[in-house]
Amino acid sequence: MDCIEHELIDFIRDFKSSPLIFNSIFGLIEQRGRVGSRGSIIFEIRTKEQGHNVPHVHAHYGSDNISISLIDFSVLAGNIPKKQEKVAVEWVKKNINNLKDRWNEYHRYTIPVI
Repeated sequence: MDCIEHELIDFIRDFKSSPLIFNSIFGLIEQRGRVGSRGSIIFEIRTKEQGHNVPHVHAHYGSDNISISLIDFSVLAGNIPKKQEKVAVEWVKKNINNLKDRWNEYHRYTIPVI
């Protein structure tokens, strides 16, 4: 049998599933996946969430941000103006199925959400 040697980066690039498996196993990098926007509010899901046990999405408005639960849509942390907070929570409710899919893509080996 022939042995074929590969560099780790080549293996990751050729890996058919997702390199995120390596992130969760080896903690290589943090990715911030932009999952949408509404006006000036930008939404993202991060691959590394230290100490967070609740699936959530980050909503950024200017230099302010909040974390919104994907379970009950409560604001877990942060502060943005109330008007933008209401818009952000409604956007999360409207896009919950896609957000859960994206969360699971990033966190399937740690904190999946159903």
